[in-house]
Formats: sequence, structure tokens, C-alpha cells
Amino acid sequence: MQPQNISECRPADQSPYHRSPLRYPGGKSRAVAQLLNFFPEMPGTLLSPFFGGGSVELALAARGWRVLSYDAFGLVVDFWQQSIILDDVDLHKDPVGVGLLQALTDSRSPRLISWDTAAPQLKTEDGPEIPTSFLTTSQILIISNHWARLGQKLAALADRGMVLQFDPTNEEIHLRAASWFTDAEIYEYIGRHLPLIGSHSLRVYGAAAELKRAGQDWRECLRRNWKLDPQESRVLQLLEQSLSQAERARRFVASGAGVERTYYNVYARIISRCPNPLQFCSAVESYVVQAGQKVPVTMEVPLQ
Repeated sequence: MQPQNISECRPADQSPYHRSPLRYPGGKSRAVAQLLNFFPEMPGTLLSPFFGGGSVELALAARGWRVLSYDAFGLVVDFWQQSIILDDVDLHKDPVGVGLLQALTDSRSPRLISWDTAAPQLKTEDGPEIPTSFLTTSQILIISNHWARLGQKLAALADRGMVLQFDPTNEEIHLRAASWFTDAEIYEYIGRHLPLIGSHSLRVYGAAAELKRAGQDWRECLRRNWKLDPQESRVLQLLEQSLSQAERARRFVASGAGVERTYYNVYARIISRCPNPLQFCSAVESYVVQAGQKVPVTMEVPLQ
């Protein structure tokens, strides 16, 4: 195992030691104050061959000691070295959350994470059961669907790390869905309308399949999800029927969606974005998994 350096000098006004987050057999968390009396006041280097819960080591690191730690127990090593992943971050909504994020992304190592609370569940008769502060050397990954909004309050985070944006195209999302989605009818329908979709998501495939199993109008649900206006949705419904353009226009007017001219204007707008909404999008090399095998999805429905 590679040595793990968990040291850095800390301000003198901090607590004399910080409890380990682990309840480790043979742990020395309650004896740290007494054990520290046996170490010199001048910080040095500590070589710890049996790190375990690390109570003494963390206390010395907080005093400025350089600690090189080892342990033969793989699970303990993984615990101390694992990364911290925060998904769907919303900690920016309150000052306490902002403080925690700033502490977690501090460029120094180890980083001191602490919170001030009087919550009774953190206390016992013998003192705090759950530490109110701890040190960490873990790397941190923050995942957010709204980084721009998050960054308004935490602009400093961008300077402390690397910002990667994941924004796949509709075609890329559709191809990804082919690796696990097995309903060819729904898959084809979505594929034919990819150019009309403003914001695509893998979740819509599963949602449409559930509606289909329940006997609901899953096509209409998809059209609503795509944020189409009512006139566009009505024209798409008519295009899916084997009717002449004149009959489609007549039914469009009869449904109260608009006049005949509106039908042709909406139709032209759809065609400009999706040249052939009745045929599968040829720009996408699409497959559906059937019986463990990937087979091409094909569909031939000519425009009327």
C-alpha cells in the first residue's frame, strides 16, 4: 500500500484534536488528549504502520505533524482513500451547505470539515458520539444539473478544480438507449422525431414503456414532454394517419386547432426541422437489443 500523507499545519486556534469518523476496535479516541502529552510540541514526522481509525494520527496532523500512514486491512485503506461524490448538489441553497462545499474543495490537504450544531442526536452522556469535525484527504466530485446556477454562489469552486460539461446530442442519447431499451415501437417513434425534441433524456424511454403497458396514450405523453405546442402536436397526430394532406387539413380545422392555412404553416415548420417525420431518422445508426442481440431498426412509411 502506498503511504497516505494526511498532514498539513492548522491554525493554532482550532480544537486540540479532531475525532475519527470511525468507531474502530481498539480505537484511542477517548485517550487522545492524554497520548498527545507524550509527543513533542514541535511538529515532526510520524510513521504509523497500523493506522486503523487514526485518532492519534489525525490529532497530530491537525497540530501540523506530517503523518505517513499504512494499514494491511484493505477496507480501512479504501475508506481513507475513497473519493467523495456529491450528486444533484443543492447545498448552495443555505449558508451551512455553502460552507461545507467550500471546506471540501479547499486546495490544502488535509481539509478540515466541521459543522456547528446543537442537535441532540450528536450527543451522549459521555460526550459527542458523532464528531463535529474531521479531516479528509479525499478527492471530491460534484455533479450538478444546474452548474451555472450553482456557480453564482460558489464561483470559487471552478478555480479549485476542473469543470467538465456533459451535454450529449439527441442522437447520442438515442444510441445509448439502444444498449438497453427493447421496445422497438417506442424506440422507432422517438427516433423519427429526434430533430423536434428540445431537451432529450433517457428517462422518457422507460416512462413511455410504462404508459404503454398500462394502456395509456404514450405518444401524446412524449409529445407533451417534448414541449411541442398544441398545434404541432395535432399535426403530428394527423401525419401518423394514412390520410391525404387535404383530409389532414380538414380534420385539423374540425378539431378546432386552427384554420386550414394554419395547418399548412405548422406542417411546413415541422418539415423544416424534421424533413420526414414518418420515416426513421436516417442520420442515426440505431439498434434495439432483441434476445441479447443488436438488430437494426427499420421502418418504411411513405409520406402521403
